[in-house]
Amino acid sequence: MPTLRVFAVAAATSVALSSCTGPKPLIIPGDTSDSVNGWTCLKSQPGNPTVSIPVHGVKSVGDSTVTITDIELVGANKARFMGAEIAPWSSDDADVVPNTAVGGPYPPDPTDPKLAWENGQPATEAALAPGTTWTLSVGIKPEGPVSTFKWIEVKYVDADGDRYESHTAEAFMVRADCFDDHEWPESYDWRAAHATSHAPNPRRGNRS
Repeated sequence: MPTLRVFAVAAATSVALSSCTGPKPLIIPGDTSDSVNGWTCLKSQPGNPTVSIPVHGVKSVGDSTVTITDIELVGANKARFMGAEIAPWSSDDADVVPNTAVGGPYPPDPTDPKLAWENGQPATEAALAPGTTWTLSVGIKPEGPVSTFKWIEVKYVDADGDRYESHTAEAFMVRADCFDDHEWPESYDWRAAHATSHAPNPRRGNRS
């Protein structure tokens, strides 16, 4: 059984696979594979409030604006999708990057200067102009002692009507007792849900 590593703070989330052939107009770090290459355990909070999972460095690189049409949790088990927001990176100051902690509050507080989320907006129907970079914050509501999902799937369309699908390459678990080397619960068949041709690559360490 693969071991588990814990994330406590913000981390870049990798995304993979498009449903449309050819170069994708929306690039997300880690967009190189259709295989799960890691997993994250988020420590649940009293009352199981909705938590944020950020996807950093979303870049619109096509010739026209792309529009996000839908965001879904794939393979969710006692985890509910509560919405998603997206905020642009500053074009004037490279040090100003919208940020939310992995497992932090959702939605992000637009009045918190540390988050730089004052220009956040609902992600669905958000139009991402060419040359812009964004942070996506996805809200997850745990609905049991152990909540899991396979990955976050993002669907979007370009100006020509071509549709694309991308997804994070990490599985997630929310439970009260996350710690290193913790195994997935018996009811969650990680190998069946996330079968890959290579060994998983657990991420480790705390980053801010």
